[in-house]
Amino acid sequence: MAEAAVHYVLGKIAETAYKEALFLYGVGDEVEWAKRELEWVSAFVKDADAKQNKGALVKKWVEEVKEVAYMIEDALDEFFVKMGGARSKGVLKRVSHGPKALIERHKLGTAIDKIKERLNEIKENRENYGITSLPSSSGGPARQFVRPVFTPEIDETEVVGFEDDIKNICEQLCDESVSRRSVISIVGPGGRGKTTVASKIHKSFREKSHFDCCIWVTVSQGFNVIDIMKKILEKLHKTAKEVGDEEYFIPEVYASLRQKKYLIVLDDVWSSNDWTLLERAFPEDHNGSRLLITTRSKDVAEKSDGANKPYELRTLNEDESQQLLLKKTFPSQFASKCPDNILPVINQFSEKCYGWPLALVVLGGILSMKDPVHWDGLLSKVDWKECLDIISTSYEDLPFDLKLCFMYLAVFPEDYQIKASNLIQLWIAEGLIFHDDQSTKTMEDIAESYLEEIAQRCMIQVSMRSWSGRIKYCYIHDILRELAIRKAKENNFLFLCSESDADSISRTSTSTRRIAFYNYNDRNLIELVGGSLRSLIIFGKYLVRSKSNHELTMIRVLNIDVRTEELYQNFKWLDQLIALRYFQCTGNFGPLPISFWNNKMLRHVKMLSNNPLFPSVLMGPPSSANLENLLTLKGVVTSDEWGVKLPHFPCIRKLGIIIDGKIDGEALVNSMSKLEHLYSLHVAGHIKRKYYFILDLRNYKKLHSLYLSLSVCELGIGFNLLPPNLVKLTLDSSQLEEDPMPELEKLSNLRVLRLLEWSYEGERLVFSKGGFKCLQQLKLEGLRNLVELKIEKGGMPNLNQLEISHCPEVNVVPDFQYLTNLRELNLQYMSNDFWSSLEGVDQHKILHLPSKIFNWKLPSGRSFFPRFQQYRRFYRKNKALESVVVT
Repeated sequence: MAEAAVHYVLGKIAETAYKEALFLYGVGDEVEWAKRELEWVSAFVKDADAKQNKGALVKKWVEEVKEVAYMIEDALDEFFVKMGGARSKGVLKRVSHGPKALIERHKLGTAIDKIKERLNEIKENRENYGITSLPSSSGGPARQFVRPVFTPEIDETEVVGFEDDIKNICEQLCDESVSRRSVISIVGPGGRGKTTVASKIHKSFREKSHFDCCIWVTVSQGFNVIDIMKKILEKLHKTAKEVGDEEYFIPEVYASLRQKKYLIVLDDVWSSNDWTLLERAFPEDHNGSRLLITTRSKDVAEKSDGANKPYELRTLNEDESQQLLLKKTFPSQFASKCPDNILPVINQFSEKCYGWPLALVVLGGILSMKDPVHWDGLLSKVDWKECLDIISTSYEDLPFDLKLCFMYLAVFPEDYQIKASNLIQLWIAEGLIFHDDQSTKTMEDIAESYLEEIAQRCMIQVSMRSWSGRIKYCYIHDILRELAIRKAKENNFLFLCSESDADSISRTSTSTRRIAFYNYNDRNLIELVGGSLRSLIIFGKYLVRSKSNHELTMIRVLNIDVRTEELYQNFKWLDQLIALRYFQCTGNFGPLPISFWNNKMLRHVKMLSNNPLFPSVLMGPPSSANLENLLTLKGVVTSDEWGVKLPHFPCIRKLGIIIDGKIDGEALVNSMSKLEHLYSLHVAGHIKRKYYFILDLRNYKKLHSLYLSLSVCELGIGFNLLPPNLVKLTLDSSQLEEDPMPELEKLSNLRVLRLLEWSYEGERLVFSKGGFKCLQQLKLEGLRNLVELKIEKGGMPNLNQLEISHCPEVNVVPDFQYLTNLRELNLQYMSNDFWSSLEGVDQHKILHLPSKIFNWKLPSGRSFFPRFQQYRRFYRKNKALESVVVT
């Protein structure tokens, strides 16, 4: 992916602090030269990337372009490091005229001369290899890839695990109460079984007389509307002229389908634009006609018919996976009992496919060619690449910048819940987000749109969304993670080192840009090769340390997640990381050196402690220099020095501070008042009585999220002192004695309210009529003294999610029937009397709710409602009800 490497280096050169420092050091001409050369190369790399599979020479040219791009980066970075990085303008000007600057400029000139020689060779070879100029692919989906023709045949007997889905879709297609032309979508990534399900449905209707005509058309990635229209006309036994444009063929199909009750299956629709064009061919005669589409894109599904919820196919469970694999492995013998000695091996193989039907079918085809006696040594030798090749078409359709972002997901361990905000920050710090100077969007906005698009393409799974609909947590399915790892290795994008291949660290090359460690258990120091490393990510039991810190100098990202009680105190080497953008540390660590705060490139600093006995959050105070790029600062144990130096972070948006007993509250409040861009504030800890102070937040116009994890009386904060535009409020251990709702309900913009463990010590909470007009999510957890929760009619009119847990004294069910917009009700760990009331006299309070999910968690040892059968009729009749989860 030469295009990605070139644009990555171009983006780095354009960074303000980096570019400014290099110009003041007197190498502005070299920077401009590098920019011009890379822009020239970028005009050709897209064509080269597309052609590299057609010949070794073109592939070699692509690798040379990547190498030269990184040579330019290394040369400029080496100079940047030797000169001391980004510092104040006064220091930069003084240093740039010293003897050291002359020596380093000479070295840079020598390096540039060598790069020019390599570039001349690249330019000559370009013409010889037939590489032409093409527009950059950064603006939209790549279309140069062709979907593989190979699709394993799955006959009816091999459809496993989707019986209920098929039945439900068939019933929806036959629903006589819906006369309009409706569209039903089956959504999922490649290999999930969409085509299989649609094929069986299509076949079943072809054998019936419910529709006048049943037509199957494969749309696929190489979309051609004329070819699709021709296929439909052919299956309608209509003759059409061979030559014509879409304005001829679409009306022809439309006229041929008029007054017919039709079922059209459109398999593999890739984009909403494709659907918009196709839709014109299908008339609306209000006769019960239907369209069934399969797609990898949720966007296509949602735009095709907003009234019908898409069917998202799940992966197969363990039994279903084993059953499908057996059917494909022994197609002629499956009717008979499978030998017992084979089942354990089959189970091991099926686990490798993670429940993906297509991968199971491919594997079954491989096993069917082998005698079972030879399977023992096959598990480690199976070419899993073949399974991934089929699924990887979703990856090939990505623009190059989304390919980079997808490959980056390989840094996270298996089954890791990825916090979206962290992922976005990492993408930006790594230089993977390309920002147009003319764009009004921030890099965070662009990165968030990338994440949403990857989710729409079903290449990540969304675990949780925020009240506003933004992705909050996500994860990557195991088989897609394998794909990300494979692509990252192919493109030398990322080097992975785990417990199972600890020796592989010695195989890192001088061009390795990123290294991720998983559960690396070697306490010994490692030898990182070369100074090319830009990212070091560690998940494990021990801190991976380098024998020489020189290799770490140009690191942009340092993410340490070490789950151990061992205390690491020596962080002095951090002051050498003068290019660091992102620093997150989870574990038990000593204070950061004061010199750490001299780095003007810092964007995000987060220290998170595993063990309160060893606070990893201790930090030295910042220097006198302003860190204008710093946006996030979490884990600060406040001191008087910190109190006066917070204004050195003028652009800070997210701040998390811990108050340790004593603090000059007035100085802290004055400092915080200067943080004009503060969006999120988390205050935790405790304050000794003589240090109590008033935290007045009324002038914080941009503060949208507030988390208070300490006694509110210690802050002297009244709820009339809260920010006027507050959207999210969390109270934890606040020890409130009076009902705070009369004041809180006046916050006109509040969308999320959470009262957590011991935040309220009173016995009664009242949500009054007309209060909390905008509140959408409410969580009450660990309110041990709460006896009565009163919800008045007209209170919280827009609440859609309610969770109540660990409130053992609440015995009477609140008036949930007044919450007319509630979609999710989550009740956990309530008293036995509460459950008895809910199944008895207060049953009517939930039967009238248009809720989609009821999640009950009972006290240990208690069985579920004895009269649960009474609810069945309600569940069947309630159209809004999506599922019932009993845990």
